[in-house]
Amino acid sequence: MNLRRTLVLAALLIVAWASPRDARADRAAADFYTQRGDAGLRERKWVDAQAQYRKAIEAEEGHVLARVGLGEALLFGGDRTGAIEAWQRVVADAAKEPPTLAPWVEGAARAKRRLSEVEAAAAALARIVNKQADDLVALADRWSAKDSDLSTQALRDALTLVPEHPRARELLPDFAPPTGAAPAPTAKAGWVALFDGKSFAGWDSPNQSVWTVRDGVIEGDLEKALNQTMTQAEFKGDYDVRIEFRRLERYAEGSLFGVLPAINGIYKKTMFCVLAGEIQLIEQDGQGQSNMQFVLRRDIRGLSKPLDLKQWNAFEVRFRGTTTEVLVNETSLGTFDRVEREGSHVGIMVQDAKVEWRRIEVFQR
Repeated sequence: MNLRRTLVLAALLIVAWASPRDARADRAAADFYTQRGDAGLRERKWVDAQAQYRKAIEAEEGHVLARVGLGEALLFGGDRTGAIEAWQRVVADAAKEPPTLAPWVEGAARAKRRLSEVEAAAAALARIVNKQADDLVALADRWSAKDSDLSTQALRDALTLVPEHPRARELLPDFAPPTGAAPAPTAKAGWVALFDGKSFAGWDSPNQSVWTVRDGVIEGDLEKALNQTMTQAEFKGDYDVRIEFRRLERYAEGSLFGVLPAINGIYKKTMFCVLAGEIQLIEQDGQGQSNMQFVLRRDIRGLSKPLDLKQWNAFEVRFRGTTTEVLVNETSLGTFDRVEREGSHVGIMVQDAKVEWRRIEVFQR
């Protein structure tokens, strides 16, 4: 009996001793990666800083300084929306459970200040852009009878600045960005919708037997073949693409669907896709599998966050200089060497599946 009691007490002591030690190890790792992220910020290496901060958060999910630093790195790297979301989570968590460490208290306060600063700047920019659009519409009204060409051009410029300007859209309802030109970023966040939720306006003649628009989504439905469609607009340099999707039906084990964040032709493209139960990043530069480079292959069952293909999920691809970063549901799967494709379109593809897409957006940096 005494031996049994002794063993139980020993086990409890081991647990009590090991748990704080594990927590200290996680904190030490998180602090280490946070310091490396801070160094990346000082050196203006935004992508590297983001990667270090994410490693810190993996080590300790609630590490306030790493999460605030990630917001800074995202903002300076051009992802204003991602930065705002990171800071909003810090502020919300701090409201639920206030941090006790002094540096973390200051970190949460800094996140709140940064949100106020960014929101104020966005509001000021929106006022400037909206005022310019209003002035262009007023010009169009004044010259509509005297010079219809001038009036139409003023309306086009207004809708390029503010795509859903009520008066400009009323006067020029069929306006769309010209073929081959990237739409102008919105004043609010920089993201531009490539799909209007109602039609294939701005897309390059999709095969109507495969692609349909209904209820605010694009549906691709195809068996025993592969088909893709892409935007008329082209994008260069640094830009991001994000898209939401869900798979309704799978017709074969090797079903394939995904986003083409950079496509120059049938056999020249970057693919971020789901293929036979794996998340894959593929670079293709020619016909046949011998001309494909499988950059990333990750079993969807092995992701840190569960991926249910029947529910809405999000893919995001970020092109920065010589690197490509890919994310699933806001979780980075890594940063890889980029294959530069100047003047690329954005597309989607489907094979042996029925899939829906929505919120197809681009951010030209």
